[in-house]
Amino acid sequence: MARELVLGIDAGHTVTKAVLFDATGRPVARGHGTLPLTTPHPHWVERTPIDTDAVWRTAHRAVAACLAEAGPDAGRSVAAVGLAGHGDGLYAVDAAGRPVRPAIVAMDTRAEPVLEQWRGTPLWSRALELSGTVPFAGSPATLLTWLARHEPDVLRRTRWLLSCKDWLRLGLTGAVATDPTDAGASFTDMRRGGYTPELLDLYGLGALAGLLPPVLPCAAVSGTVTPEAAALTGLAPGTPVVTGARADEMVPPPRSASAAPRRANSA
Repeated sequence: MARELVLGIDAGHTVTKAVLFDATGRPVARGHGTLPLTTPHPHWVERTPIDTDAVWRTAHRAVAACLAEAGPDAGRSVAAVGLAGHGDGLYAVDAAGRPVRPAIVAMDTRAEPVLEQWRGTPLWSRALELSGTVPFAGSPATLLTWLARHEPDVLRRTRWLLSCKDWLRLGLTGAVATDPTDAGASFTDMRRGGYTPELLDLYGLGALAGLLPPVLPCAAVSGTVTPEAAALTGLAPGTPVVTGARADEMVPPPRSASAAPRRANSA
């Protein structure tokens, strides 16, 4: 069967969408699911307690619904999968890929006192100079500083610090990776590209450098659909999954959806 369709998955803060496109870019089928948020304390906004898996469950159900709408064996016609997700916040997982705490999303403001300590200091101006941005309460640098002060055991148990779409990739492929748009949230040198030790050290987070995922181009193939994910979604095992980008960024399309995968690290 010819592979002539492309599947896009976009996980926002409250809804995950899956849309199937034909070769002309016309949408041919859709699926979606809602995502719960909780506020266990004032200023906290998280996924439901220790249920970051809900993000993956909602995604694979949305994909399954989308493919079912497209017709029998539609999954075998998918040439590639593209990922997008909300930016910032924090999805911390252990070496087995399991969440070590509920994911924190970008609307969370528990770390505002950290920002108050940073504003107007040399840290603030240097962060802007290096990264082209300054932190806010829901950015990774601020949340990691808060966790280091208040939940250090979480960081001791963490193997990877992911963004939302990268958590979906882990579920689809078992691969750990991110792209320049999500990597640029806190720790990327905007001129040279890639993570910079100076930014990590600036925030006092240099010891966490090994928890950051490898950065791949947005249009690179970062892994392929596992048999387990195929059974849940209806996609064919081995379908390429493109690195993708945070949902509010523009990225170029891949030259070929059938390009040979460039493997990222496995969790």
